[in-house]
Amino acid sequence: MKKYVKMLSLVFFSTSVANTLYAQKVCFLPQDSNPVGVAPVGSTTGDYDNDGNIDIVTTNQTGTYSILLGDGTGNFAATVNSGGGTQPYGVATGDFNEDGNDDLVFTNLAGPVVISVVLGNGDGSFGAIVNYTAASVPRDVEVEDFNNDGHEDLAVCNTGTLGPFPTLSVFLGTGTGTFGVAAYYFITGINGSGYDVTCADFDNDLDMDIAVAVLDTGVKVWANNGDGTFVSGMSYPVDVNILGICSDDFDSDGNPDIAAVDNLANRITILMGNGDLSFDTSLAPIGLGNNPRSVDVGDFNRDGNPDLVVPNAGDQITVLVGDPTGNFTAIDHFPVENSPNAASVADFNNDNKLDIVVANQAAFTASVLINNAPDIDVTSSDDTLCIDSTAILTASGCSTYSWDTGDSGPTADVSPVVDTDYLVIGADATGCENGFLYTQLVEDCGIGGIGGGETEPALTVYPNPFVDEIHIANFSEGSFYSLEDVSGRVVEQGKILTGTLNFSNLSPGYFVLRVENVEGNAVVLNIVRQ
Repeated sequence: MKKYVKMLSLVFFSTSVANTLYAQKVCFLPQDSNPVGVAPVGSTTGDYDNDGNIDIVTTNQTGTYSILLGDGTGNFAATVNSGGGTQPYGVATGDFNEDGNDDLVFTNLAGPVVISVVLGNGDGSFGAIVNYTAASVPRDVEVEDFNNDGHEDLAVCNTGTLGPFPTLSVFLGTGTGTFGVAAYYFITGINGSGYDVTCADFDNDLDMDIAVAVLDTGVKVWANNGDGTFVSGMSYPVDVNILGICSDDFDSDGNPDIAAVDNLANRITILMGNGDLSFDTSLAPIGLGNNPRSVDVGDFNRDGNPDLVVPNAGDQITVLVGDPTGNFTAIDHFPVENSPNAASVADFNNDNKLDIVVANQAAFTASVLINNAPDIDVTSSDDTLCIDSTAILTASGCSTYSWDTGDSGPTADVSPVVDTDYLVIGADATGCENGFLYTQLVEDCGIGGIGGGETEPALTVYPNPFVDEIHIANFSEGSFYSLEDVSGRVVEQGKILTGTLNFSNLSPGYFVLRVENVEGNAVVLNIVRQ
């Protein structure tokens, strides 16, 4: 992600070294079993008692939801079970009345055809259930702002049919804790019914779109019109029994992608997004454990690449480690308890590493797996580096190190011209890996006149950022300039004649402008072409 820092009246951008580095091994402590209600099938996380620590909620098929309040060390207080509708299943966290307290919404597979909302009190307890009519057999729910009004809305996929077709339901929130009447969208163009739902901006128009895992067939997507209404998009018959779905940018191209889990074929398929609501389905599926049930995403090794966690019927979870190209070449399995169904990802012990919780349907427990990656840190010999200078980055906390600069060992010498992110992957003696992304800040330490006298007026470059022309005031006679891109390549150079330089031929981006007089005194400035 780009970082914008204003220094010395200039705009500096943070860039990243082209990254092919990634961690390949994740490690978790043995699972810690926490009793919950009977037949837990859904899980979500939030800070329900506002103590700064992450808590857990599971939905249980016998009509309750269970609350586990975390203490910030990875441990949880005794479970509190509350009445939770009729056969609750999918569950999500939001702040629906915008009071700063986390609330819950869950679907119900039986009884009245409703979804249920409970508002949090901020102390780990919740208010009375409020139901909203949904289509037949609502199964999963996601929370997003679909109409860009600042209020959280709901997307619900339904396994049953409304008339001849299964449906997607969208409820628009008011920000007061209530929701409007559902709008229904038929799942057509593909056989099967909705089983899981994910949301992302699949067409890069700044509106949240929706994708649904369609049982027996594949994936169906909808485009958001920007006002919370949707247009049916393409259908992708990628496999035979899709139960789980999630989305993230797996191949680092800026476009959200989709991961879809097949429960019968025991594999996961990655659909690479093209940024226009279409997807490339040509990647070969990846084999998993027995009967995978769902999928969630998180960067478990802090290398900047999304990883996946999949609960399997073989009483284990599978973690697939991602690389920058969208491949998942490293796969690890971690034991849990009987019949894991739904996983969620959060930092339960406040160590800045993502942990996992999974609801075990037949064991009546929630397994918590604490991330055991080594603790790695990076310091710089110069926190804010002058242009044309070198800093030494030093990593600590691990046995071996690999840098995206190509260096190995605990140190790397860097000479960036703009704020730049550097990634190091460290491994401990057991091979467990963790990443650290360090931002080396850069400033121009040479701003001032170049005419040779201390009383010379300071060199001024304006405007910055600029569109077509940039003006240089107080330059001395005989000065000339060179313009470099961030790789150091000279893209333009010449004498300064009028004090106005026209760079309308440049593509938008950031550059390094060097102004030098005949005596060889130089000033180096970062400029931004909009």
